Amino acid sequence: IALEATQTGVWEFNRETQEVIWTDSMKQLLGVAPDEYADTFKTLLNRVHPEDLPAVKEALAEPTADGDTIQIEYRFETGDGTYIWLEVRAELLVDDTGGERLVGIATDISDRKERTAEIELQSAAMEVAMDGIAILDGDEYVYMNEAHADIFDATPEELIGQTWQDLYGDAEIDRLEAEVFPELAETGSWRGETTGQKLDGTPVQQDLGLSILDTGELICTNRDITAQKQREAELQQQRTRIRALFDNSPDSIVIHDAE
Repeated sequence: IALEATQTGVWEFNRETQEVIWTDSMKQLLGVAPDEYADTFKTLLNRVHPEDLPAVKEALAEPTADGDTIQIEYRFETGDGTYIWLEVRAELLVDDTGGERLVGIATDISDRKERTAEIELQSAAMEVAMDGIAILDGDEYVYMNEAHADIFDATPEELIGQTWQDLYGDAEIDRLEAEVFPELAETGSWRGETTGQKLDGTPVQQDLGLSILDTGELICTNRDITAQKQREAELQQQRTRIRALFDNSPDSIVIHDAE
C-alpha cells in the first residue's frame, strides 16, 4: 500500500518468486494502465531486452547482504511493445525470515541515451572527416582530430593543451588578432586563408573556418591548401612570362576566335 501511494516510480522485486510490484507512476512510465496490470508485467525479466538480460540477471544477484545496493541501465519493453532505457537503483532488504527483496527507483533515460548516441556518432564522424577539426577553450586546444593535427605534422596528443599561437608566426598572430578575431566576435564566424607553421617551422597555408559555439568554445576547421597555392603561384608566373613574350616579341601577334 505504501508503494502504491508514492509517485516516485518505486518498484519491489522478490528474489524468490521473481515477481515485481510497481507503483502507479511506474506503470505509467512503462505504458501500463493501473487497471491493466497484466501478469506479463508482474515478472521483471521477461520484459527486459534480450541483449541486456544477462547484465540484469547478474546485477540482481549481486547484493548479498542487507543494505547492499545496485545501479544498472537497461532496455525495458513497454505496454505498446517499444523499448525505453531505464536507469535502476535498488537496495537489498532482508527480513527476519531471511526473505530478500530489492526495492528501487527507475528513471526513464531514453532521451539521455539518444543524446549520447548522437554525440558519439558526431564524434566518430569528426574523427574520420577529411577536413581538420579542432575545438579551443580560450586559446587552448581541448579537442583535435587526426586530420587537423596532420596539417602540422603532429598528433592530436602533441597539440591538445597547446595554444593556437604555438602554431603561428608572430606576424600572422598579429594579423589574426587585429583583423580576424574582431570580425569573429562581431559575427560569430569567419572564413579565410591563414599561414600556420608545422612543428619544424615549415609554413603551411590553410583554408580556415572559425565559429563560436553556444558554450563559448571555438570550433576550427582547416584544410591544407599549400600545394594549391603553389600551383596558383606557378600558373601566375607562367602567365607573366607569356605576357612578357607577347609584349616584347618583334613579330606581329594576333589572337582571334572562330568568327
